[in-house]
Amino acid sequence: MESCASIIRIVKLPTSLSHFTKSCLRRLLAVTTAGIPKKLIKAVTGSGSLYFKLVKMYLRIQDKIQPQMFTRGEDFVQMPPLMTQPEHRKIYIDITSLTHRDAGGGIQRTQKKFLEYASRVTEVPIVPIASEGNNFYKVVLSSMTTEFEKSFNRSDELVSLERNDVFFSLDLNYLSLISNLDFYLKLSKQGTDIWFLIYDLLPIDYPNYFSEGIGDLHETWLNNLLKFANVICISKTVQDNLVSYIRDREIIRNNLLNLQVYLGADLFDVQKYSLAKKTTRNRKKFIAVGTLEPRKGYDEILDVCERLWARGEIFDVHFIGKLGWKSEGLKNRVTLQSGINPSLLWHSDATDLDLDYHYATCDVLIAASFDEGFGLPIVEALQRNKVVFARKINIFEEVIGKSDFLFESEKDLELKMSEFLQDSKLEKFSLIPEFKLHTWQESTKEILDIILLDDCNESRKLG
Repeated sequence: MESCASIIRIVKLPTSLSHFTKSCLRRLLAVTTAGIPKKLIKAVTGSGSLYFKLVKMYLRIQDKIQPQMFTRGEDFVQMPPLMTQPEHRKIYIDITSLTHRDAGGGIQRTQKKFLEYASRVTEVPIVPIASEGNNFYKVVLSSMTTEFEKSFNRSDELVSLERNDVFFSLDLNYLSLISNLDFYLKLSKQGTDIWFLIYDLLPIDYPNYFSEGIGDLHETWLNNLLKFANVICISKTVQDNLVSYIRDREIIRNNLLNLQVYLGADLFDVQKYSLAKKTTRNRKKFIAVGTLEPRKGYDEILDVCERLWARGEIFDVHFIGKLGWKSEGLKNRVTLQSGINPSLLWHSDATDLDLDYHYATCDVLIAASFDEGFGLPIVEALQRNKVVFARKINIFEEVIGKSDFLFESEKDLELKMSEFLQDSKLEKFSLIPEFKLHTWQESTKEILDIILLDDCNESRKLG
């Protein structure tokens, strides 16, 4: 019997390999049904970790491996054949809601960034689409006022998905899926690979934070797509919640996948643009990013800021996000306060370029949400080396780790803001979280790596 070390020597594995997410590795492991038995690796190494490394390395260099490099025998078998993409294959990206309205939130930024980078990291054609009635149409992207702002308009060109194509929904459009369920089931039956990005289960877990009926709609939407779609969750927290949801409701997944990736963020050189010439005062700037709605914790941020201002602290706070649901009281409070206090500013119509400017010129991001699927603003701020004060919840601990950046109460947030205002150079404010920050190109590539590695396998049930 040859050892794992001899296998590595024969293949001449490279010493440096690019990052691959655990989720992608699990997917690769699932399709490597003819690979080295895990029990063999455990017997040799005492753990299964080397097995994952071998599978990962193999798939990164499989085009250089010849069949004779591996021995078929009692103890291990030949690796599977090279996986290739079918000719004329296309990836259809559903962005229906974005063609109606850009709500300016994390979902919309994810859609736009994915489309921006997808064609750069794969040669498989990317086709954005939107539904209308029982049909899907191509989406035309066109420039708006700047090279960075795009409009997404549904054309009159119908699309027809074939067996080898991929349907990937970056959207959160309840009625489109529910009303077109037969269409999706037909796609699944004909062999079209169907994927959905799952942002969260929050409307199901916290229906009171959302408009009436949204919780029920989200549950119906999720239950339906789980019948036919592979899913990619945007965090381990969401993936764990989804696995529990499936188990508790005894939903049968029929070998469909539940995987996970992290979203990304990109640096932006605002000095090139006129926005950077806006007048800024010589005082600390705190920002909070996201739709103004109850779950985001804006009321608590405002409570803390009002107490600090009353004590004579000098700083600005910017709320960046459109008005959401169940927030008339918050809207009136912010409008009144900003009218008499120039230190509070609400940017309800900020573009992506505006948002990049505020990240570049702020000192601290405050993330006070009571729960999230990921917390994209945190990653966007950390990518720019900004201080982040985030509520101590599972998902933010996943992103940031256990650090002084987390707060547990209004009083705790008030103390952190006060300490920062007194001395922003304190060592604890310079600690960088251990989270591996992804760029949008890396995140997009990871998602496409997962989606496109789907060749003929019969046993790929995970989660």
